[in-house]
Amino acid sequence: MRPGCISCVVAALLLMFPWPATAQPASPFAELNAAEQATAAAWFRSLSIRQRIAQLMVVPFYGESPFVGSPDEVAFRKLIEAEGIGGLIILNRVNNGSVTRAEPYQMAAFLNRMQRYAAIPLLVAGDFERSASMRVNGLTVFPHAMAFGAVGDLELTRRFGEATACEARALGVHWVLAPSADLNNNPENPVIHLRSFGENPQKVAAQVTAFLKGLQENQRCPVPGSVKHFPGHGDTNVDSHVGLPTIASSSTALEANELVPFHAAIAAGVYSVMPGHLSVPALGSGTQPATVAKAVVLDLLRGKLGFSGLVTTDGLDMKGLTSRYPAGEAAVRALEAGADVLMIPPDPVASLDAIEAAVQSGRLTEERLNESVRRVLSLKAKLHLDENKLVNLEAIAETIPSPDYLQLARSVARKAITLARNERDALPFRRGANQCALVLNRSRFTSDGRLFGSTMQAFDPRAKVWFVDEQMSDAALLQLEKDLAGCRAIAVASFHAVAAAGAKEVPLPPRQAKLLQAIERSAARLVLAPFANPYLGTHFPKASGVLIPFSSVPTSEAAVAEALYGAFPISGRSPVRIPGLLEVGGGLTLSSGR
Repeated sequence: MRPGCISCVVAALLLMFPWPATAQPASPFAELNAAEQATAAAWFRSLSIRQRIAQLMVVPFYGESPFVGSPDEVAFRKLIEAEGIGGLIILNRVNNGSVTRAEPYQMAAFLNRMQRYAAIPLLVAGDFERSASMRVNGLTVFPHAMAFGAVGDLELTRRFGEATACEARALGVHWVLAPSADLNNNPENPVIHLRSFGENPQKVAAQVTAFLKGLQENQRCPVPGSVKHFPGHGDTNVDSHVGLPTIASSSTALEANELVPFHAAIAAGVYSVMPGHLSVPALGSGTQPATVAKAVVLDLLRGKLGFSGLVTTDGLDMKGLTSRYPAGEAAVRALEAGADVLMIPPDPVASLDAIEAAVQSGRLTEERLNESVRRVLSLKAKLHLDENKLVNLEAIAETIPSPDYLQLARSVARKAITLARNERDALPFRRGANQCALVLNRSRFTSDGRLFGSTMQAFDPRAKVWFVDEQMSDAALLQLEKDLAGCRAIAVASFHAVAAAGAKEVPLPPRQAKLLQAIERSAARLVLAPFANPYLGTHFPKASGVLIPFSSVPTSEAAVAEALYGAFPISGRSPVRIPGLLEVGGGLTLSSGR
């Protein structure tokens, strides 16, 4: 693939397979060349109707490489070789709350085997909002999007997008389902949260555009991106994985807020858009999820906003959709509403059967089906998957891990740290001055906070660090409270992700909340470091210090421990309003050292 030509697809789709909607504004995409058009057309002619339907489906894999003939391998081979499924998406394996990520070479070997089974090359996707480290071990661990919002340096965000693209391509992933264009303008949002760049529409739009520029327009490894979750998943307190959120805003408010980053992304030539499983009554869709609402996808996204690229559903296995429709019906409705790609159908064969029946009955026209099939095949042709569908195993080590990417991640983690409060000379800590730390976790088996604790003790070998989990006994907690009496200052690193700034209850397990309230009343200086929930400080108005990293990754753990001891200046600015602590853009400045 020649450099930069991912940014060449959409206009070609308009030339080859025109939509009646308006053209995508200011699109930088150029037409497919003659050879690419011929490849896409040949693929299309080779497909039966059922095989065309299958090309629209993307099914999950977990990075393992099951041996030939095993049940898992046979199941994948049947979907790919016999049914002709069009794509795969890498997910984490989750068992009893434990997350397992893929190994790079094992994942690449699996993809190569599956590509050899496919008559038409597979399109491989990854929702790499924090780059590929979200799903794959051994890669650069970038902070969350909200940390980039706290930094506010668009060049760093552009470089982040480029790093995401290059890591993805090295692993055999062709399509990045990022960034999130949602505004986190509801502090009680349980699912978007740190995944958002912030809540100011214009600032989020600028961050989204910068990321896309790095992702789609870099010269080394351009990759198409996808903004989500249209028309905006930020102003809700319901997780669409477990229920159907309702966005109560008026159409005027949506236009002034939620839609601003999506307008910007479309103007910047984003390749694809992902509607969310959201009810948005103001858009004329009633209680329907946006995924299956013509008023949202065809009328607003395709029509008013003029988007003519690829539309992909969010995971069709999410309860925001499955609670309302059977698998096959949801897939048919999504295509009727204007979607092109059916992401993670819970029962791919049932969805194939339902869509095929809908075409045969005339409910779904063959013309409508073909529009989406041609979009998918055109992307595969533009990526030149007919020539380079296999992962170059030897080349993985040339990209992963990258010292430059690691330096970028560390720099952003440091620059993002935002000081919301610093009273009673709480910061910076003094070495050897009875400094202590608590790491609040859900389970003793998690690794969250380990790097924070070890980095803190590297700065101050005499510092004491305790790990507090929900299984800790009352007697142990009572003894801990006594042990803390000798501490001058106590840093509390919290890794609980519950977002509930407006709630009366502290978003921590009751016994941990009680422990922090006791510290707050004591003579010790309480310094909160809420890694997973930037709004936690609103519940502790007497804390002497509040230091917010806007990310819970290990890179940020190390940065916060360093910041406690003044290893670098603190200069982050909050990308969200934190009631009682910070307005958007707020934050104290603290020079390094004493």
